[in-house]
Amino acid sequence: MIETAETTFIIVRHGETEWSRDRKHTSTTDLDLTERGREEARLAALTLEHLGLDNPLVISSPRQRALATAELADPLPETVLQLAFSAAGLRAASKNERPSPEEHP
Repeated sequence: MIETAETTFIIVRHGETEWSRDRKHTSTTDLDLTERGREEARLAALTLEHLGLDNPLVISSPRQRALATAELADPLPETVLQLAFSAAGLRAASKNERPSPEEHP
């Protein structure tokens, strides 16, 4: 019998910024979260904690709003892998210390 691992993907959009609150498209503008956006991220943390994820890997854009959301929503912010998205494609922007590949096959 072949054993298969189950993988769960959860997508969390960044919390509110001044521009998202005002319905402006942020694109590559590097805006931080509003206080409401920070509260939204903290609430996401409660939801994620309730799910009981085992050793989650967080992948984030390097934008302030995304990183702040990831750090507030993830109880283990050292697992954040930052990816840069552009017209040229996807590339690793930087990597915080995170578990070894054996922990995330």
